[in-house]
Amino acid sequence: MHREEIDHLVEMFKQACGKVTISDSKHRFEDLDDMKRNVSARITDFDLRGENPGVRFLFNQTEVVRLSPAPTQTTFNELRTEEISDAADALFYKVKDFLVSHQQPRAKKGLLTGAVVSFICLLLFVYFNMGIDAHGRQTVAFRALPGMLLCLAALTIFVITGTNIKNYSSLETKRNSASFFVRNREDFAKHAVTATISTLMGGVIGYLLAHFLK
Repeated sequence: MHREEIDHLVEMFKQACGKVTISDSKHRFEDLDDMKRNVSARITDFDLRGENPGVRFLFNQTEVVRLSPAPTQTTFNELRTEEISDAADALFYKVKDFLVSHQQPRAKKGLLTGAVVSFICLLLFVYFNMGIDAHGRQTVAFRALPGMLLCLAALTIFVITGTNIKNYSSLETKRNSASFFVRNREDFAKHAVTATISTLMGGVIGYLLAHFLK
């Protein structure tokens, strides 16, 4: 969500509740402008609490679960009523419908499309460079290795980036928000380096095995 949607969310609470408190895991703020000045435009956690009626929305809250043998940290979003009343129920369902309409997808379709294209290109490189070696066995020509490695690296980057969606909101408007690629350039760079190194190592090992096991 961007500033426009968060403003709308806060306004729904203000219209229905006698008192509204905006905070995160560490501080309480007078309003969203105060939050932006003192934290940042990028919200990693958010606590919007209404009183009279009591309704609360928790975004990206962190909790340590101690029921398992080893305590684990979990992050969750929660919308709940803190009293039993028709007014609380009405606000709850109104906010719920709004949040569902702005729910973030688990994966970026554009990046996953890139992964599919990369995989198809990888198969085409293999298909058009297949041949028979001196022993009558099917093999892939060495000239196809650079293209295959490039497709494999692209496939890895698209899959990791497309499915690793970070949950956050922004206090910047949509017009002033950076593009998806600018916001995630550090993640792109990190995944690209990891994928390239892994792919090159796999290619070298595969070539050496194929060479010495002839």
